[in-house]
Amino acid sequence: MASSILRSQYPEVRARALLDAEAKARRVLEEAHQEAERLRRAAEEDYETWRAQAVREAEEEVAAAAHAAQLAALAREARAAHDLQQATVPLVIRATELLVREAFTQQPERVRAVIRDAMAQLRLASEWLVEVHPEDVALAQSLAHEERPLTVRAAADLARGECRVSSDVGTVDARFATQLSALAEALRAALPAAAPPDSSTLGSGSGPKTRARP
Repeated sequence: MASSILRSQYPEVRARALLDAEAKARRVLEEAHQEAERLRRAAEEDYETWRAQAVREAEEEVAAAAHAAQLAALAREARAAHDLQQATVPLVIRATELLVREAFTQQPERVRAVIRDAMAQLRLASEWLVEVHPEDVALAQSLAHEERPLTVRAAADLARGECRVSSDVGTVDARFATQLSALAEALRAALPAAAPPDSSTLGSGSGPKTRARP
């Protein structure tokens, strides 16, 4: 009797067990699908993060390279401009020398102004010795000072318009070479400035140099 009851219930037990197994399988499969979806989304997020970082780093590298190239170009331009300016200094000096020599050739009496300027720099002197080109001796003698003795001497090494004035307090060298050298120094000193030197800058330091007597 008992065995017949078990046999009669066995199909129902098998059916219920099968249903439970199918339900469990569906849950496992659903969980697997959910986990796969989560992993896919995480992978997409990681990829987007990596891609954004890669793009940002690439943009930064490109910007840095462009900035470096711009700086290098500016440096080359600055060097070229500086070299060009340096190269023009001798040309300016030579042109100035030619103009000055021509001016004194055409108007030799200008040497008197040069001598006066040199004497003014030695205004504390008790006497002066003025050396000039032989053809400028008469012009220099016309500046004879009543209060202090003025001696004029011809110097073959001086060009027309040049002079040397010596005294008991110092000496003024008013040769063209001395004045042009001072002008060249002033020009080169002004080159690093952003703006080109103006007329006042060009003129600074172009006058005769005073050398104190030891």
